[in-house]
Amino acid sequence: MNLEFLQKLLCTASVSGEEVAFQRVVLAEMENHTDQLYIDANSNVTAVINEKADVRVMLDAHADEVGCVAICANSDGLLCVARAGGANLHCWAGQKVRIITESGVIYGAVAMTEACKKESVSAKDLLIDIGATSQQEAEALVHTGDPVVLDTDYRMLQNNCICSRALDDKAGVFVIMEALKKAAEKGCTAGVYAVSATGEETTKRGAHWAAASIRPDLAIAVDVTFASDAPGRSDGDYGRIKLGGGPVLCCGSIISKPLRKRIEQAAAACKIPVQYEVSTAATHTDADAIHIKNSGIPVALISIPLRYMHTPAEVGSLTDIQQCIDLIAEFLCQLKGPVELNPFE
Repeated sequence: MNLEFLQKLLCTASVSGEEVAFQRVVLAEMENHTDQLYIDANSNVTAVINEKADVRVMLDAHADEVGCVAICANSDGLLCVARAGGANLHCWAGQKVRIITESGVIYGAVAMTEACKKESVSAKDLLIDIGATSQQEAEALVHTGDPVVLDTDYRMLQNNCICSRALDDKAGVFVIMEALKKAAEKGCTAGVYAVSATGEETTKRGAHWAAASIRPDLAIAVDVTFASDAPGRSDGDYGRIKLGGGPVLCCGSIISKPLRKRIEQAAAACKIPVQYEVSTAATHTDADAIHIKNSGIPVALISIPLRYMHTPAEVGSLTDIQQCIDLIAEFLCQLKGPVELNPFE
């Protein structure tokens, strides 16, 4: 496994709307592994192999992470913030943060106030102390719109598990880029467009743009899903989903059953165990945006099991991540010529 690439992704802040630094890491890694690399005005990065093939497959994972955005400073020099995406703000009080400014990183601490002890914590309850003593000093250093992330790192845990901020969905970007590389090495002949997409946590704008531009015949979104073996979770929430149990295939109203069956066949061919989740309406992933673009795009969703989503210490399994890579690469290599996905057969 290319742990160096994964670690670079995990260490690069990419709050929704501010993904360019992260995308530069993707570009640098994929430069010598693709036939074409595209960027667009929405900061998407698309890695392509076999551009002239008859079949176009879009792989999607999102580059952005949840976090906060600076608004202004109060008279005491404390920063006020807005939430970007579904960050669990109960976890922020008393934590160290990094504020990504044009001049470099400014470090701060989230004040532990009485408001942070409420049952429901909003971004208005958070104040960030950067050591400034006045509004003027703070706003000279941090500007409106500067992204704020928790100042965390990654750690390896027991049984091949990894703990990090923003495995959602930096692990997914890692999966699709490594799957593209592996498929190319195995002689894949399908046209593959692996998209590190922006804005999933807030608007899904990147997937909209990419799907409209690529016009794929089919698409696979790769994201994370809630593991049912985490405290407070149960098999009855979305399905029996365990860390180390393998990739998770979605059963849902927007999911193409023929496409999912093809993925199951690929899993059987390379003896990869799969798990299942149920999403009876929207999946709340980029699959929702891709599915309804153009004249409609058959879509599947493959997810990485994750504990403690949207917290400073998400926990996933490197075994699951590698199996997602292997499964997608095998699926891509099995595609020969035009793909018929007829649900009535």
